[in-house]
Amino acid sequence: MDPHAAHDDAFSVAVDSQSIALLPVEDLRPSQYRGSAGFPVPARAHIQAVKELRPDVVVVARQTQEGLEILSGIRFWLAAQSAKMDRVPVLVAEDVPEALARIRVLEDFGVKQSDPFDLADLIHAEQMRMRKSAKRKSAASADGKAKSVRGPRSASAAALSRAFGMNEYTLRHLLRLRRLDPRVREMVRRGALSQGHAKTLVGLPYQQSDFQYGLAKKIVERGLTVRQAEKLRQEILSGPKKTGSNDADIRREEMVIAEAIGSKAAIRWNGKEGSLVIHFGSLEVLEGIKQRLGILADDDDLGV
Repeated sequence: MDPHAAHDDAFSVAVDSQSIALLPVEDLRPSQYRGSAGFPVPARAHIQAVKELRPDVVVVARQTQEGLEILSGIRFWLAAQSAKMDRVPVLVAEDVPEALARIRVLEDFGVKQSDPFDLADLIHAEQMRMRKSAKRKSAASADGKAKSVRGPRSASAAALSRAFGMNEYTLRHLLRLRRLDPRVREMVRRGALSQGHAKTLVGLPYQQSDFQYGLAKKIVERGLTVRQAEKLRQEILSGPKKTGSNDADIRREEMVIAEAIGSKAAIRWNGKEGSLVIHFGSLEVLEGIKQRLGILADDDDLGV
């Protein structure tokens, strides 16, 4: 059995039956992430399946300080109790990201998961897993000797799209939401700010200031539409007047660059040659810009 299998995909049931154990039902507990969701009533088919211990009867759980927390298979756990069975087949998953745990639990209880940031964190976690997996595969040379090989800068967008069943545009949009100020994310969760409004703030600096959060509050206080918020963003990113052309194409290029590096940028163009000015408020912000440009050899940075 691949020693990385359980780590790479914590929710895949391994073919090796030894990874599934019959554990006492009292050792398991429902997840805290179920919130106010009521317990589903197990159908007769669930109870019969548990009695027969069919291969598809598996409760997926993870070890916590409070005990084994059920991530999926809540109906099988309840069915085992209805059938007066002392034990139930359990697969204990390891290294499960919190975002993934929350989504799986809510899905198991039939609760629609609508938090875009949890989904974005889950996609990012899968992106990191894919990159580490690619590094492991490329680390072994043809003659079997290990060598140090730097993995790809980013996981394939097409592979991620297939894994999550969404188009690449939607996937990239979700990943960009991770670059929002945590306070702005909370405004979206509360419904004070729409995802459309939040999208206009992506790329604006927030690490060393309240710039992004302050603009979000201004959008809410003024009741701006998404189009008005985008116009305000363009005015902020336009920067100082430039020598030569100052048309919409130049401003659009500035916005693209600013969004990619997470800081304000200004293009000066005289029709024949030009220069790019990148603004940063501190050396820490500069380090972040360098990482986005791929200058620093940081294995954890996926360049998204």
